[in-house]
This record gives sequence, structure tokens and C-alpha cells, in this order.
Amino acid sequence: MIMEALACGVPVIAYDLPVYKRIYKGILIVVPIGDKNTFAKKIVELLKDERKRIELSEKAKKFVRKYSWENIALRVLECLNEQMNKRGSKS
Repeated sequence: MIMEALACGVPVIAYDLPVYKRIYKGILIVVPIGDKNTFAKKIVELLKDERKRIELSEKAKKFVRKYSWENIALRVLECLNEQMNKRGSKS
């Protein structure tokens, strides 16, 4: 659901899970796991700061573009071409 929110330009606040650091590095607002008070404070801060919401929204939409079907298909094609080239050079 995080990716869907980002695709809609909705800033995301989430607990600081290790997997999020690998996937969403610099895109999410993170808070310590289980820290409900900080989570609530971050929500209120974001609601009060329109400039930050706009900035995060633009950043989110840009981030998600690299996961479009077109981009994924191009990446798969590149990988297939690389593999075909490797096989061709072994013959």
C-alpha cells in the first residue's frame, strides 16, 4: 500500500523497518517502531506544513515512475539482451 500511496502523490509516514530503507530510501518519513507518539506528531507536523507535503508528493511521484510497466519491461529486455550477448560470446 505504500507504493500505491506514493503513486498518488500521498506522502507516507511509516515505522522504520529495515526493508523500507532498501526500497524507499529517502522517500518515506520514518519513526521508531512502535513509537505511536512520534508517529502522531509527524502526522500533525506534515498536516501543518503544506510546502513539505508538496515536496514529498513530487518526490514520491518521481520515485514511482521508475516502477512503471514501461520501465520494468525495458529493464527486463536489457537483462535478456545481456544474457543473450553472454551466451553468444561463449560460442
